[in-house]
Amino acid sequence: MSDKKQELVLAAAALLFLALMIAVPVLRFQPLEKTAVPIQDVSSVRPAQSRIVSDAAAGSTGPVAVNRADLAELMRLPGIGEVRAQAILDYREENGLFRTPEELLQVPGIGEALLEGMRNLIILE
Repeated sequence: MSDKKQELVLAAAALLFLALMIAVPVLRFQPLEKTAVPIQDVSSVRPAQSRIVSDAAAGSTGPVAVNRADLAELMRLPGIGEVRAQAILDYREENGLFRTPEELLQVPGIGEALLEGMRNLIILE
């Protein structure tokens, strides 16, 4: 190998070494902070009805009273976003208070699986 090629190889190796020295510390893994995670009783949930609970629903406290809840409160329910929450409010405005949880099936966008996923999280008051 000629002296010129040897110098280029050494220069390239030095640059690679410097790049690794800069990049590797950035890629170190930091330990995760320990945080408390709420545990829900899922003993009554059948596997076909299991759903991923949104962050908003996981952090909520207490059941949602669907007959007096506003948009934000309804959105605490799993699977209920702004559009479905507004549909619940519209239905309630047009038809009056919900008398049974099954009446929620009359709201556009709410089916059996969604109702089952939130049945234990709602109350009718």
